[in-house]
Amino acid sequence: MLRFAQIEWLYLLPVLALLAVVVVWRWGQLSQKRALLADAGLLDDLTGGMSFSFRKTRWLLGLGALACWAIALANPQWGTRSRIAEVQSTEVVIALDISESMLTQDVRPSRLDRAKNFLLDLTNAMDGEQVGLVLFAGQAYLQMPLTTDYGAAQLLIRSANPSQAPTQGTNFSAAISLSRQLLQPQDNELKAVRRIVVLVSDGENHEELAEETLREGVSEGLKLYAVGVGTEAGGNIPAINGGRNAYKRGPNGGPILSKFDPAAMQALALAGEGRYFDLSKNALGVANTIAEAIAEGPSSTVGEEVFLESASYYQVFLGLGILLWLAAWWAGVKLYPKQEDTEVEAVELEPSTETLSPVA
Repeated sequence: MLRFAQIEWLYLLPVLALLAVVVVWRWGQLSQKRALLADAGLLDDLTGGMSFSFRKTRWLLGLGALACWAIALANPQWGTRSRIAEVQSTEVVIALDISESMLTQDVRPSRLDRAKNFLLDLTNAMDGEQVGLVLFAGQAYLQMPLTTDYGAAQLLIRSANPSQAPTQGTNFSAAISLSRQLLQPQDNELKAVRRIVVLVSDGENHEELAEETLREGVSEGLKLYAVGVGTEAGGNIPAINGGRNAYKRGPNGGPILSKFDPAAMQALALAGEGRYFDLSKNALGVANTIAEAIAEGPSSTVGEEVFLESASYYQVFLGLGILLWLAAWWAGVKLYPKQEDTEVEAVELEPSTETLSPVA
């Protein structure tokens, strides 16, 4: 069965198709105007051999290349194949804040999108560590138990949004409690397993008692990395009002200003005996640092997991796009051929012996 891993890239195809229609229509109009001026071959000679038809071809080839690359970015997949992954004793729970304040665009493209990109980079850097996913706002919601299926984790991370949280707010305590349940020690494995929580939030409107919940988790071997996103200057929270873009408003009717609270995140990192990171500066660097910290700690292989995953064929469309782009370049060479220098033969004129008679 054919599927696309990132189907949003396919939305570019109708736009490119419309541009192709415009190109064909526009060139048809220009061809009619040229026919009224002179013979097409004569016009090509007058313009130094530049073929008019190659112009349209070059445009269409370029649009075709862009269409192929859009399909490649959508990552077409077909069929299934088995993948065996070694399961490490390290367990990582990602707790992602999906409250409405995370839609604020004081960091681009938004706090939530910046957090998602960071988590995608983090899971890409993992190698066998078990990962679980918790989404939270006013309450916490389990999205995925511990597994090494990073593809499933990334799919759920991409789709995370505030509509999945009926209760708004930033309840750190609920997120940490649910993470602790996922990381609960089994039998005598307390010393054999490393348990890590990566909590990503803007820290705004947070509930109390989170530090106390964290200290209880630390006694069970839990460590927390607090990752903050946003700016202290803050910004307004986007909203949709009557089908138009607007801002979320408070009881007084004015736009709500959402400010990032780094102090709350730093307090969590301190209570969780971990570290605090700021995504507004270097998100990719933060992902690599946390991934290295996870990989460098003591760990061991505790088993294997077998997954059935779809085979990707983006390479086909990537290569086809390159070929079409090269063809467009070749059409440009034909459109503007190199003009060879021509020598002009000098003709010596003989003096005339005829005399002109005056006009009466």
